Amino acid sequence: MDLSILRKVALFEGLTSRQLSTIKRVLKAREYAAGASIFSEGEKGDSMFIIATGKVRLSQIIDGVGEEAMALIETGQHFGEMALIDDSPRSSFAIAHSPCLLYELSNHAFNEVMFTHKEIAYTLLWTLVRTLAQRLRETNERMRNFLTMASFGVHTDTTSPFGAADPLASLKNENPPAAH
Repeated sequence: MDLSILRKVALFEGLTSRQLSTIKRVLKAREYAAGASIFSEGEKGDSMFIIATGKVRLSQIIDGVGEEAMALIETGQHFGEMALIDDSPRSSFAIAHSPCLLYELSNHAFNEVMFTHKEIAYTLLWTLVRTLAQRLRETNERMRNFLTMASFGVHTDTTSPFGAADPLASLKNENPPAAH
């Protein structure tokens, strides 16, 4: 693998050529045909992936609706990094949208690099924190937009599936707990 691929990955920005070579040594190449499952929602996550070529679709299955694509990502992007941080099950499906060459970074290899190369660890952790913070902001904005649309829909359509006129009504506590 040419280091130019790793230089394009936002997660690795700030790493030197020598540090990128360290990362390169622990990556495993994986090829997927279009439509192939990379991982499934709910399964144990034990690695993240970097897209060298192709596109990957991140989706969730919504009851009564079917597949809802959350993102279509491509060369130079990464996904599945939450598996490197916690032991929770995967939060989405990853499907090869086109034929793909991916580089997999296992949790074991990630931890080994983190514990033996403190400079790499510092840079990667800060980059992960910024990435996750940005994704949280995007999710908050989507939620705000959804609630705004739901509120508008409820006020103009009494048959709305959202129920009460106030989409936040179920979240409000009418009787706050007594102070102790």
